[in-house]
Amino acid sequence: MYLCLKINEMNKMKNNDLETGLAFFEQGNFGKALESFERCLRNHPQDGNILLLQARSLSGLERFEEALNIFEHLITFNPDNAEFYSEKGVILFKKGKSEEALKALDRALELEPSNPYRYSSRAYIRAKTQDVFGAMDDYQKAIELDPDDMIALNNLGMLEESLGFSSYKNRFEKVDKLLGREPTNFDYNAQTKPSEETEKNISEKKQGEKPEKTEIKPTYWGIIRQTLSSAATFKEFITFVKNKFQ
Repeated sequence: MYLCLKINEMNKMKNNDLETGLAFFEQGNFGKALESFERCLRNHPQDGNILLLQARSLSGLERFEEALNIFEHLITFNPDNAEFYSEKGVILFKKGKSEEALKALDRALELEPSNPYRYSSRAYIRAKTQDVFGAMDDYQKAIELDPDDMIALNNLGMLEESLGFSSYKNRFEKVDKLLGREPTNFDYNAQTKPSEETEKNISEKKQGEKPEKTEIKPTYWGIIRQTLSSAATFKEFITFVKNKFQ
């Protein structure tokens, strides 16, 4: 009887700390979130879900090496979890290891080839490493799988605009529509394809010349949010974790 009470009490403490940690995590207060998750881990040191939250909190604090060690540990025990590889890739990218990052994201995509957000995540890293055309291919694939993926639509539009394609207007208009706001007034009588000079430049770039750097300012949490796909998916993740411990 005492043992059952003790277990129930421990689970209640765990749930309280988890709820508190998730609340801080949603607010972006990763330090306080980490404290709560680490209290949970004192009695449940091998709980994969809490370890994942601990790693994400460490990443939010830019304690990347510690977070990476946890993801390596999680992958060892669950080598078919695409999310672990995806977040490992983000951390490696932030550590300046772009090639290793892309390999991790490739593995995530292999595990979930029908998940549009795996393409979006890889596209983001490709764009930041100057592989603009590879990034565009990935964003286009993501949009094929999910035509309402605002992140992919917006980022693909930015890349198309940087290369002189007027198709970016349609991307931004779709984002405006999904957000329920008035679309920007574009001149749709303007050219519908790049000029001859732009086409020549694009052709040269495809033959090996690196395109000019595209400015998409990264923040760690911005990349993580993208890895989680969208605000809706982020909320789904939080709800999933909460429900798991109820």
